This record gives sequence, C-alpha cells and structure tokens, in this order.
Amino acid sequence: MSPVWSKSSLFPERRARIDGFLNMGDGHEVFWEEYGHPNGIPVLYLHGGPGRPRPRAIPRLFDPERFRLILMDQRGTRRSRPLGEMRGNTTQALIGDIEALRVLRGIDSWHVFGGSWGSTLGLCYGIAHPDRLRSLTVWGVFLALAAEAEWVNFGARWMKPRECDALTRHVDAKTSQDLLERYRDLITDPDLAIHEPAIRIYTAHQSALADIRHYDPELDRDEESVAEILPQLEIELGYFCQGCFIPDRYILDQIGRLQGVPGTIIQGADDMICPCANATELARAWPDATLHIVPDAGHFVFEPGIAARVMATFDGIARSDSARANPPEQHTNRGASNETL
Repeated sequence: MSPVWSKSSLFPERRARIDGFLNMGDGHEVFWEEYGHPNGIPVLYLHGGPGRPRPRAIPRLFDPERFRLILMDQRGTRRSRPLGEMRGNTTQALIGDIEALRVLRGIDSWHVFGGSWGSTLGLCYGIAHPDRLRSLTVWGVFLALAAEAEWVNFGARWMKPRECDALTRHVDAKTSQDLLERYRDLITDPDLAIHEPAIRIYTAHQSALADIRHYDPELDRDEESVAEILPQLEIELGYFCQGCFIPDRYILDQIGRLQGVPGTIIQGADDMICPCANATELARAWPDATLHIVPDAGHFVFEPGIAARVMATFDGIARSDSARANPPEQHTNRGASNETL
C-alpha cells in the first residue's frame, strides 16, 4: 500500500545552513550547500540532467532535526563555475568531486539519493566507492544504455507521435547518436534563430515523455528562459553524445560491487523518459534493493506517490539509524521483554 502524501506533508521551507565552493584545481569550482542539523544523518542529493538544476523543494523532503542534507551543483550547472563548461566534465570527474566534497565536510559515509541522471551518477559513485555508502535511494532510473537513447528518440513515437515526429523532423538523423549530435550542434550554435527552435522542440519532446500527472510549479525550479536553459542542454547533450562517459551496460555489469548496500528503487509507472523496464532490470541485478512501482506517476520527484515513498524511505532510514545509535537495554531477567521506545 502506498503511503498517503500531500504538499502539506513537506517540511517547512528554509535556507541553507552553510554553503561554499569546492575548487577542484582544474578550472572547475563546484557549489555545495547544507541543510538541516549539523550532527544529523548525512544524506547527499544528486540532481538530474546532466546539467539540470534541482527542484527548489528538495530540502523539504527531509526532516531538518534528523538529517544533514548536502547538495551540490554538478560541474557546469547553476551556481558552479564556469557555467555550461564541458571541458574536464565527465562522469569520472563528478565522482571525484563527490569524494572531495565528502572529505571536505568530514563525512565518513553517507546515504545517497538521486533521480533520473542523479540515479545514474549515484549508482556509478556507489560502484566506485561502495564503502562510502550507507544506502542508495534512486527514482526514475536511468542506466545510460544505448537502448534507452533509442527508445526516447525513436521508440517512444508509438506513445507520443506528435512530439517525437517534431524531434526527428527538425534534423536529418537515422540513428539516436546522429540525432543527439545534430541537436548538440544546433543548440550550441551562437545564432539565436538556429538554437532557439532546437531548444523549444527538444524540451517539448522531453516534457511530453516525462508524462507528469501532478505537476506543481511551486515545488520545481523557477520558469526558465532560453538563455538559462541553453547551458543546461550544452551539458546534457555533451554527456549523451559521449554515452555519459561509461561503457554500455556498465552499471548492470558492475552492480555486484553494491552487494550488501541497502537500496531503494522508486519508479513512476507512467514515466516514458526512464521507463519501468530500467527499474525492474536494475532490481533483478541488485538483490539488496527494494523496488517500488508508483501508479499514476511520471518523471517528477514531487508526484504525490513518488514523494510519499521518498519520505517514507528516509523516515525508515532515520528510525533505523536511531535504533543502531540507541540499542534497547539488555535485561538479564529472561522473563522480561525488551522495548524500544
């Protein structure tokens, strides 16, 4: 049974407790911020894209009295500098940034949470550093498979013909790789008359496939102009044209490294950007993970069923961590029962 949720279930809006920049020494400065209790349970949130800023209400999913929430703008994104920069921007570099941030903030291990591209990065980070994970929670699973790109750009036409036809009609491309490279070239063209229609068509196609059923703009990012979307797509298409800098099926082939790491997989049943097949295949390969398929939900973390499951997952994590930190008293009287208050 799915937990009940409404917007009133969120914790109050608040400002970051501390923030700063992580100078990586290669021209990139990564912005980070923390919310919640300085001695709380550490959680790292990884945003999607690549290159897409997080929804503004992400901190409101976490109890500020129990959690220490750390967020970062990945290379080239939002407040990280330089904006939209692809030089030195790879999945491997992002994994290095995450580790550098963990060390900077004095955290031995943490819970990691991410959706869409954030799920990809979280899984890649966990594969590289499983000893630093207390748990991994992902939603809207993206595995960076060649088959996923083929589905989004061509196969999804069976479900969303108008938007998919518009996407392919705007460029002359026979394969997904060709299509991505053509859109990258159009979107990075300095001529507004060239990049503006390409951005409009590309983003309309993505929005249609996200199939968000219960969108609330108050919980998402502010409405963005073409100029603000442009650097996001430069990063996103830069990654997609390179297969996200990992071999095809890398995550599924290496998922055994997460043996013993507790996982939660949360998937909107109607998400067509990252369809359910991704989540179910990941769950089959990762026995330590629990899969939750959320009905009447698309590709947005604040769909009620997805947000409810996220909050329930982290409530369980908080209760489990508290129980480990405060074990029940052991009585010598065999007739007495132990109670956890």
